[in-house]
Amino acid sequence: MNVMDGRGRGMTPFYTDCKVLVIGELGVGKTSIIKRYVHQLFSQHYRATIGVDFALKVLNWDSRTLVRLQLWDIAANKCDQKRDGGQNPPQMDQFCKEHGFTGWFETSAKDNINIDEAARFLVENILANHQNFPNEENDVGKIKLHQETLRAESKSQCC
Repeated sequence: MNVMDGRGRGMTPFYTDCKVLVIGELGVGKTSIIKRYVHQLFSQHYRATIGVDFALKVLNWDSRTLVRLQLWDIAANKCDQKRDGGQNPPQMDQFCKEHGFTGWFETSAKDNINIDEAARFLVENILANHQNFPNEENDVGKIKLHQETLRAESKSQCC
């Protein structure tokens, strides 16, 4: 697959895979948010996810980058539902700061509020921190499937 540069020339794209676990309590809207973001669909009749569900969205992030965003449905906040003494924005900001979270979004899959914005924020932060991830080329703990086998030189002598 090629990505076109600004002059219509094909370029080899940079692929990056992002795996995101979407976690939260039963019925908070994890599946609804994922379906809204990936497929632009909403239903009030989703069944509870048993085990794990998976969705993939490929993003043409910029002129040279394709992001394969894997969403594993295994935290979402609904702003279209009544709060039962839920957190207010200053409390949420403080909670995020205290626990090292980058940010939070009040979302509604039903009304399509902040779904794309939250996902964009997430991917931007993943890509910004990408240089902190181990470089696969230099990861000595990995076995490379296409790596040539090195043969040890025999130091013993046979009689």
